[in-house]
Amino acid sequence: NDAAVRVYGFSREEFLTMTLRDIRPPEDVPELLRQTPHPRPLGQSTAEKWRHQTKYGIVFPVIITSWELTFRDRPAELVLARREDSE
Repeated sequence: NDAAVRVYGFSREEFLTMTLRDIRPPEDVPELLRQTPHPRPLGQSTAEKWRHQTKYGIVFPVIITSWELTFRDRPAELVLARREDSE
């Protein structure tokens, strides 16, 4: 979305080729890999603190909230990333 393009500095085209590893600081990737994927029951949500980084290497705190759901008869996850330092 437009907000992600603005905050992270990547183009829409770049985002389409990226994974979670690409927006995490390299030192946080091992913990990311340890924690994902851990399926949760449908409808259950989580909220966790993480760090993300921009295209230019600027690291900032985020609150990640995610919900397990079904989308078009397939398991899916809706994820909201919100800068912790924003209101």
